[in-house]
Amino acid sequence: MDSLTELLHKIQSQYFPRWDVKHKYRMEMWNLPGARCNNKEKLIQVSDANDELAIIHEICHAVTRSGWHGEKWQNRFLKVADVSNILGNLQLAKAIRIEVNDIKKQLKRHTERRLTADHVNSKIQEAAFKNPNASFEDIVSFVAREHSMFSKELLKYYPKSLKRAFYRAHQDLEAEKSLRHKSGI
Repeated sequence: MDSLTELLHKIQSQYFPRWDVKHKYRMEMWNLPGARCNNKEKLIQVSDANDELAIIHEICHAVTRSGWHGEKWQNRFLKVADVSNILGNLQLAKAIRIEVNDIKKQLKRHTERRLTADHVNSKIQEAAFKNPNASFEDIVSFVAREHSMFSKELLKYYPKSLKRAFYRAHQDLEAEKSLRHKSGI
């Protein structure tokens, strides 16, 4: 077993002792900032193995079987904060509570004003341009997470325009590369 999966099991035994007792989930590095949970593949991906908060955040998605930051997920995350308090990890407990409050505020803003296609497309292009080796799925997941959404949810609203934005970013990258080559840079 690799060290990342061992870390996952250590955190699991501390905060989620009844979840994944057969250790079917594994953890690996991800090439985008942040982290994500893929329940279908029983995989948690992280960009920073030292970010315990992000790992716990993603385990809560696995435990609640939710890609969404709804009440069920929030309650499970807050339960970890309570356990952290008992264990004396006050910094983690505080960070979890801050994150849940931030997510609640963000969800409230999203219900007050819907995301526009232009805004989402701009975010897709920006993320693809900054991470040229990332797949379309990774970019959509990253942008969805920034908006407290699940990839499927984002794709449901903007299925074609997201792909166009992704490919437009890669066309811009190629044009820039070609221009640099012609300029001798």
